[in-house]
Amino acid sequence: MPSPVRGWRKEKARAKVEKERKRADEKEASQQRRAAKELTKQREEAKRQRIESLLRRDAVNDKINCMGGPEFKRFMADLCRQKGYDLKETKATGDQGIDLLLDMGGERMAVKLKRWTGPVANAVVGTTFAGKHNRFCSFTLFIA
Repeated sequence: MPSPVRGWRKEKARAKVEKERKRADEKEASQQRRAAKELTKQREEAKRQRIESLLRRDAVNDKINCMGGPEFKRFMADLCRQKGYDLKETKATGDQGIDLLLDMGGERMAVKLKRWTGPVANAVVGTTFAGKHNRFCSFTLFIA
C-alpha cells in the first residue's frame, strides 16, 4: 500500500510541473502580445512616414506653401508661359476678381489665384465669375 506521504509528494510534484507549464504558457503569450504590439507600432510608424513623405514630396510644393499672394501670381504666370500659354497679368487692384487671362487657341480663360488653406468665400467666387463676363472669357479657372 502506498504511503500517504508519497502520494502527497507526487501531487506536489505534479502541481509544481503544472505551475511551471502555466508560467511558461503565460510567458509565451506575453511575448506574443509584445511582438504583436511591436508589429502594430512598426506598421503605424511606416504609415506615418509614408504620409509625411507624401506631404513633403518635392521642393516646389514647399516653396509654393511659403509664397505670398503676389509672388504666387508671378509663379503661376511663369508656369503658364513655360507651358506655352499666351497670357496677360492683371493689375493688383481693380482686376475685377481676375488675376490672369490666358489665350488658348482663340478662347480666353479667366484665372483667379488664391493660395488659401481654408474655404473660399462665395463672394470671391461670385466676383471671379463677374470678372469672367466683363473680360469676355469663355472659361474660368479657380486655383485656391
